[in-house]
Amino acid sequence: MRVVIGGAALNLLGVVSRLTKDCDILHPEIPNEIAEASRAFAIEVRAKGGTLQDNWLNNGPTSLASHLLPRWEERLQAVFVGTAIYLRCLGREDLLCAKLFALCDRGIDLGDCLALAPNINELENVLPWLERQDANPEWPAHVRATIADLRRRLGHGISRAFCPSPLVHADELTSLMVGIGMNFAAAAIPEPNIEDTILFASIEAWKNMICGSSSAAYLVWHTRGLG
Repeated sequence: MRVVIGGAALNLLGVVSRLTKDCDILHPEIPNEIAEASRAFAIEVRAKGGTLQDNWLNNGPTSLASHLLPRWEERLQAVFVGTAIYLRCLGREDLLCAKLFALCDRGIDLGDCLALAPNINELENVLPWLERQDANPEWPAHVRATIADLRRRLGHGISRAFCPSPLVHADELTSLMVGIGMNFAAAAIPEPNIEDTILFASIEAWKNMICGSSSAAYLVWHTRGLG
């Protein structure tokens, strides 16, 4: 049994569909023969034009295990069961701990945190653990500010008019999506409204996949009572 975390775990769970450059194994230590086989595979991939690095399969996050909530091993969940490979990942609460700590500590993984979509109770339960992860006296306030920003982006406790902003063009939509943490090659629009952005992205998808642009916008607009 191997415990996988990071982007690989989120992909296996179906939380995200983005590419990941490596596979982080939390437990146990990767045997030498498997490590050597993974490096040989990376060399083969690069010879065919790929960009896989030698350490794509690694034990980089093993130190995390000593900081997780007690009995995390009892909350593991299966993410892949094959003939020769059995992969588990952290339970949801522990996965949130890992991702939210990365967000607070290094300012990364915002997109993953949004994709996990923790509710208010989950964030409140994780908050005391997060506040204990750094001895800096300013750390707890930083954590609370970061979680407050995440809650705002998730729409927790926000009262707003039902009608969204006017529809936006495709280029502006891409920048809005980057602003809420999505990984696209565009400049981010700061402080976007996450609800409007997701609504506009849904409309754009319907336009491209189902019907013409004007009829799709009309359909969504009127089914939501906006027209």
